Amino acid sequence: MMKSKRKLTLQDEIKNARQKEEMHDVDLVGYDGVRVPAVRFLLGARSEVFRKMLYGEFKEGSSSEVCMPKYSQQVLMKITDYCFGEPLAYEFANREAARTFVQIFDCAHYLGMEGLEDLAIEIVEKYCSGDTKKPLEFLCAIYDEATNNPSAERIKNVVIDHLRLDMSSLKEGVYSLGKKALSEIISDPMVEATEMELFDLILRWLDNVVDSSLGSEDHTEETIIFAKECVESIHLGNIDPTDLAETVSKSGLVSDEMLLKAFQFQAFKAKDMGFGEFKKVRREFVHEKVLVENSGIDTLNGVYICNGTFDGVSKYVKSGKWKDKDVEFTLYRCPIQTKSIKRWYISIVPNNLQPGTDNDIDFYLAPATGKVYELPIEKTWQVAKKNGINPPPKVSCSIFNDVKYCI
Repeated sequence: MMKSKRKLTLQDEIKNARQKEEMHDVDLVGYDGVRVPAVRFLLGARSEVFRKMLYGEFKEGSSSEVCMPKYSQQVLMKITDYCFGEPLAYEFANREAARTFVQIFDCAHYLGMEGLEDLAIEIVEKYCSGDTKKPLEFLCAIYDEATNNPSAERIKNVVIDHLRLDMSSLKEGVYSLGKKALSEIISDPMVEATEMELFDLILRWLDNVVDSSLGSEDHTEETIIFAKECVESIHLGNIDPTDLAETVSKSGLVSDEMLLKAFQFQAFKAKDMGFGEFKKVRREFVHEKVLVENSGIDTLNGVYICNGTFDGVSKYVKSGKWKDKDVEFTLYRCPIQTKSIKRWYISIVPNNLQPGTDNDIDFYLAPATGKVYELPIEKTWQVAKKNGINPPPKVSCSIFNDVKYCI
């Protein structure tokens, strides 16, 4: 008896249509000039941006091509794969592939393909967890590309959460970091690394960059100046005196004045605490408290305790009363509008919701730099409309003894 032939599903039919050239009615063209064939209807069905381009009054509506000069053929092929219902499969084979993956996410964000963005995040999370059994050396390339791409903030946050806990990935991939990404990591107060490990990271990066720029004295000098700026974020007083006298002093990146201050700090610390603190990781020295004072809402003032992280930085909470109800005030940072702008807020965040939604009751806000290591201090706070009351608060943390790494 012959087996009955499996009936084709709609998904099968759509995949088959992809192989038929006569079904293609539009090409996507990237910066490399390669034409990626597609079907106008499927592009519009999967992306509101494509729908407006192809079925609105834009020039693409009467053209057989859509020019996307920001993206490569590899990126546009993944976009059309998604439009044809193909699963997002990706192999982090090298640094270039890692960077291309971030560009795919950026393109999906530009086209409003939230489903594709979510799939990309799942792939990165799986890669970070080690489930793929692939080396994690390319995480730094992903992080660097995301650092230079504001729309890839979600990917950046996933990767930095892993890199903070995995110095081995940082050491293997530091050569993939650009200046901005390296500076953020070295300055990050949440990274689980000793100050000496972070100093060594700068040296590894510097050696590689200098070797790759042989014959360019201007570039080498510029790189060394940048490395010295990074060292300013290293808390030299928390480096073992032997390493300080040998590796650090001979690196050429630290001035005699900086070394003197570090040794002076160590002398005072040895008198009070002994020499047992030099091997501690920076994460153990994170600010545990901040002080909010002088705001027009008396119950909002007081000591806020660190309660986890949000948007990659510490958030702080304090119990109080608002309109005769027991509430929890939250001091946090979050992105707004296009997610390329960030602000600090002091708000009441409803239970079981993340900060930063329209359900928050906002009292005060302040501009944020968006840097990974940022703290809510030294900000110009403003009164939020509706619920805020003048004067705005002052936020500080220097009065607490938990700031152990300051020298």
